[in-house]
Amino acid sequence: MKIYNIKAKKKPDYTQLSANILYKSEKNPRFFWFRFPSDLPKSYLSADPFLAGILTEAMLRKENIEIDGEISLRFFNSLEIIMDYLCMKIAEFGRIKVTAREIKKSSSQGNLHGCFFSGGVDSSYTFLKNKDDIDALILIRGQDFDLEPENDYVWEKMVAHAREIALEYNKKVITVITNFHFYSKNKNSAAMRFWLRAVHGSHLAAAGMALAGLFNKIYIASGVTFNDLEAFGSHPLLDPLWSTEKLEFVHDGCEASRPEKINRQVAKSKIILKGLRVCLEDYKHKYNCCRCQKCLKTMACLRLAGVLDQCDSFPEPLNFKLIPRLWLYEKQIVTTWEDVFNEALKKNDTKLIEAMGKMFKRTKIKNIIYPPIFNTKNPVIITLKRPLKILVEKMRSRRQ
Repeated sequence: MKIYNIKAKKKPDYTQLSANILYKSEKNPRFFWFRFPSDLPKSYLSADPFLAGILTEAMLRKENIEIDGEISLRFFNSLEIIMDYLCMKIAEFGRIKVTAREIKKSSSQGNLHGCFFSGGVDSSYTFLKNKDDIDALILIRGQDFDLEPENDYVWEKMVAHAREIALEYNKKVITVITNFHFYSKNKNSAAMRFWLRAVHGSHLAAAGMALAGLFNKIYIASGVTFNDLEAFGSHPLLDPLWSTEKLEFVHDGCEASRPEKINRQVAKSKIILKGLRVCLEDYKHKYNCCRCQKCLKTMACLRLAGVLDQCDSFPEPLNFKLIPRLWLYEKQIVTTWEDVFNEALKKNDTKLIEAMGKMFKRTKIKNIIYPPIFNTKNPVIITLKRPLKILVEKMRSRRQ
């Protein structure tokens, strides 16, 4: 695998950092890019963001990476530990060799502090907790959802919400659009097979590195607590390893569960509550579908905090009949719901306790039946695992 032809260009509508990446098994190179608003300074010319974004794919394919360009000495020295971590968590990954034309200390001149922001509970908590140290919210398109026109509605509403927050707290909003996710659609890609377990943190780091000319510190919000730090692509041990001499990544928020994040910070900010976004389903262009497990879990937390009625972004009331129908097929999802259940016990919310009790019972039965399928080492099933889970979720949602 080769990374070459790294360029930074200012165009009328955007500033672009790009590179060609040639896979060993392919004849033609792939063209990867990051785009930012045109009023931003020209990007720092480095291969760091492309190396971070493609590393897990190279490890899955077991292809060495050759770079015709510059990479950070600190980042290069961290690669061995990054690969140790990823190989320990993902058996299908292999260690690879990375070479570059130039390895030296980064000389980027960024001086802002940023926070990756999706509008959800985790990033909202991290922003509110560290707002005095944060200059800008960073929004990324090309990770949570694709670049297709049908996703324009959610993206535009998400950006508008971030700008309202920025105005309220006197911050900047920086948007990043990338086509990295476009090349991850292949069912055999590392991103499709191991997105949450190994990949999404590296893609966040790649977007941050592409902004190295603007930032010297970026917060990455944790999606799990210290009690649930197993295999996860964004991790307090892993995220700082993507740092360079001039850009520090800070993993934040492991100390608080989802209910605690809402109680401590999110529930106290009306502007955050107004546009809270957690849904990845986008049913019929709804900002939050109010039916998927992420929506239901967040709505339950907001109910327990007494602020659900203040969240205009959830257009439907909490449907207690939908919760028992959920199937929590991953340990991390089960753990986050257990946090909600414990909070419901503290608040003696009998309706939620009853609904979640039925959900846990159904999950226990389902997870006895399905692990032979989902935990198999059969390569065909492993390849189909993520599409199968997505299909099951869609079928379940349609029945509801």
